[in-house]
Amino acid sequence: MIDKYNFEIAVAAVIFPNNLRFFDAFLNSLSQQTEKNFDLILFNDGCNHIELKKYLRTYNDISCRIIDVANKTPSEIRVELIEYTRLAGYNIIVFADTDDYFSNNRIELSAKAIDEGANIVVNDLSVVTEEGSLIKDRIWRNRLGEVEIDLKFLLRHNVLGLSNTAITKDLLSFDIQVDKKLNLFDWIFYLQIYNLGKKVECRFVDATTYYRQHLANTLGLKTKYTKEVLVNLWEIKGKVYAFAKKLKFPFIQNYILEHERFKREVLDDNEGLKSHILQLYKIENLFWFEEINFSNERNTT
Repeated sequence: MIDKYNFEIAVAAVIFPNNLRFFDAFLNSLSQQTEKNFDLILFNDGCNHIELKKYLRTYNDISCRIIDVANKTPSEIRVELIEYTRLAGYNIIVFADTDDYFSNNRIELSAKAIDEGANIVVNDLSVVTEEGSLIKDRIWRNRLGEVEIDLKFLLRHNVLGLSNTAITKDLLSFDIQVDKKLNLFDWIFYLQIYNLGKKVECRFVDATTYYRQHLANTLGLKTKYTKEVLVNLWEIKGKVYAFAKKLKFPFIQNYILEHERFKREVLDDNEGLKSHILQLYKIENLFWFEEINFSNERNTT
């Protein structure tokens, strides 16, 4: 058992050199949280330890533990981070990406929802530029409250990222499987949780993650649709389905067949592609990978 540092809530994050330029904004948003009783568990993937300490001295109100990691893939590091918080006995784990920042009520509302019976909490996204200027505020506010997030939902598209969710330790007592070649840990992590057969109550809270769009953000949110963009998303989604098939998810073959039909009827057909792209521009604030659904498979409000 790893001893908890101070509190019952852990904010779990990974820092690496490309994110250091955003680290001050990340720490500032944690310092401004209305809920102060949390530990920042920071896995350090290649940053100078002394430099990190300098940042943290500016925010000495944040209780932080730095754990150095090396020679691991991003997915492997996140598995170790989650396992660390579980073994330390934290009851609530709030996930956070170090290139993002958060509304000051995020931790408070996440903890409150879990205290009231939720075991997964999801908050909204606000899209910001690389410099932090707001592009679009709370993009899913009018959608998340109207959908049920279950395994069928997650096999079509995703809203559960590692910067806008919190979870209870009770859902973490399983061996997390990863695909080292698939840099999409959040989606396959939550798919595995929903596939365990445990009761999952996922609740939406009115907080937001300021989701930074920059070149190193490999997925981001799309505003321009081309065949190249859609093919890339289709290929990534196909790898997720292949991973789910390897883990023997129920009914996964049906989703794979639909995925292959999408390629034939949309990506490989000029008229089908043109029609599909026109439909995408009529829908605002798509969920992640919702672009790779037939129109009758999208969640609409």
